[in-house]
Amino acid sequence: MVLHPAVLGLGSSDNALQMHPAPVTCLTFVDDQVVASGSSLGNVSVTDLSTGQQVATMRSRNLADIRTLCLHHSSKLLFAASTSGHVSCLDLRKLRSLWETRVSSNVIYSMNHLQNDSSLLVTGGIDGVIRTLDQNNGEVTSRCIMDESTAVPYSSTDKFGLIGRRKGRRLPEDARLDLMPKTSRPLITCLAVGMQKIVTTHNEKYIRVWRFGNEKEI
Repeated sequence: MVLHPAVLGLGSSDNALQMHPAPVTCLTFVDDQVVASGSSLGNVSVTDLSTGQQVATMRSRNLADIRTLCLHHSSKLLFAASTSGHVSCLDLRKLRSLWETRVSSNVIYSMNHLQNDSSLLVTGGIDGVIRTLDQNNGEVTSRCIMDESTAVPYSSTDKFGLIGRRKGRRLPEDARLDLMPKTSRPLITCLAVGMQKIVTTHNEKYIRVWRFGNEKEI
């Protein structure tokens, strides 16, 4: 990882900011005036919107095409995930990279954590596996998919419409995903993390709610 300061000028009449020399792929606010952005070239930049000045940039050989960013507001740790399946952590206070790891061989589309929780980071992407990572070192602590053999037929309720139930399945580190049916691991396009639950979307009309135990493991 290389961090260095840079200055960006304002655009023409629309006052647009050129944050990257390549298309911007994702954004997240650091505070009211500072925004972090990722690009298709794998760069992450932090820019002050009030001045147009780029506070810092990050570049790694392993981060190709940043797809999603996630900020822990209290610790000011910025997490970035890419199409190559890499996740990295940048300390915005000290302007340095803390760790980088490859959690998947495929695209990571979404990443989140429980507000104010400094222990777990959750990722999801094209392989349909929910992974939890240790925010401190990037270690993958669990991998989970749906167990289709436990599916209960959809039932209808006035409040929620159609509801189906399945059990989650924990995967070992050396699990062969190519041997598992894609119905049990549809691609994850977006996810949100709440108290003892994770909600995911999958390019279909249903959402999935994953519940996990008190030990913060799925």
